[in-house]
Amino acid sequence: MKGTRKNLTNEQKAAIDMKIKKSNQQEETVGKQVSKITKSLFPSLSTDEAKSSDSKQQTKPVPPDFWSSKDKEIADTKVWGDGRELQKPVPAGAKYGRFFDVKRKEIEPTLFPDLDKKEKYEIIIGSKKDGVKPLDVKRVGFALREALYNQSYQTGHAKDNTGIVADGKFTDGTNAQVVTIDGKQYNSGEVRVKLSDLAYSAYGRTDGYSRIKTEKTLQALNDPHSLIIKDSAGNCIGRSLLHLEGFYYDAKTGAKVYDIRLHPIWTKDVATNFALHKQKVLTLIGRLTDAKFELLNLLGQQDRRKPCIRYIGTLLREIGLYEIYKEQKTRTQKQLRDAINSMVNCGLLLSYKEEKANGTIRFVFHLNPDYGKQEQPTDTKRE
Repeated sequence: MKGTRKNLTNEQKAAIDMKIKKSNQQEETVGKQVSKITKSLFPSLSTDEAKSSDSKQQTKPVPPDFWSSKDKEIADTKVWGDGRELQKPVPAGAKYGRFFDVKRKEIEPTLFPDLDKKEKYEIIIGSKKDGVKPLDVKRVGFALREALYNQSYQTGHAKDNTGIVADGKFTDGTNAQVVTIDGKQYNSGEVRVKLSDLAYSAYGRTDGYSRIKTEKTLQALNDPHSLIIKDSAGNCIGRSLLHLEGFYYDAKTGAKVYDIRLHPIWTKDVATNFALHKQKVLTLIGRLTDAKFELLNLLGQQDRRKPCIRYIGTLLREIGLYEIYKEQKTRTQKQLRDAINSMVNCGLLLSYKEEKANGTIRFVFHLNPDYGKQEQPTDTKRE
């Protein structure tokens, strides 16, 4: 026997009506909460654009093509901005703050103000996550610093090297993190970059494997284990070196754009204490090794107006080959010469001389004073 309202008592009918009323009120409350969340995430959207999912005509936020020199009609730029500044050409060379390179192996505990300054600490940079190796961290970190300087240059923030952060605020209007390092305050940075562009700068390729490696490395640097300071008792403090704020994926083109916020150690020193490198220099070195990367950073920090002199023992220690050299001298010397020749090939070195002095081998490097210094801007956009 089917139940109908005709068979119900007045009390039962009233109870059902009350349940329906409460249900409608709950749906209305949820709808308001969704609308409130939508407005907080996308404050620039109009009321019509922020309608709930049952709306027949929804507006899909589409980011602009930051990297195209052609003027295209953008369907909706209210979430991502119009990106016109990021269409400007970038300089021939990108500046890299020396602090980041010098302190990659020994970061000042001033980043962690609660630490005991008398204690000795071990510094660990890079998170071993999903097969991410130290060289991956070096590659992607270098590519991120290039993107940070380029976008700082394009937006007029080269002095502070904060990328698209303007007036101490991220693009969503919130205050950028400020950290005191060596007694001075530095703002966080922010970049919006295509995953394929980042992969090309880091690996010289844009294939699926390179994009996956780049993305996994970004995720590792987003991990609070990416920067660890450990004391002698084994106590640790961790910090993430960047924050993946969001991304946009274009299903039609397959392009993926990341919005990345960077810890202030990425922005430090570019105005006054920097190394200058060619755009996409990692793509000019050939097969990149840890030794080549360390040599690139070492020579990039030198005064190019005079020869740079290194004895072989010192040089091997600086680029991480000394322990191997003690066991395999001939093989390690070949690796060293290969690394040096790659610096000639990329244009950082004009020439070098290997000579015997004081019973050992001495290298005299002649750096290229014009490396990365072409006056005309360079368009490094990739299709």
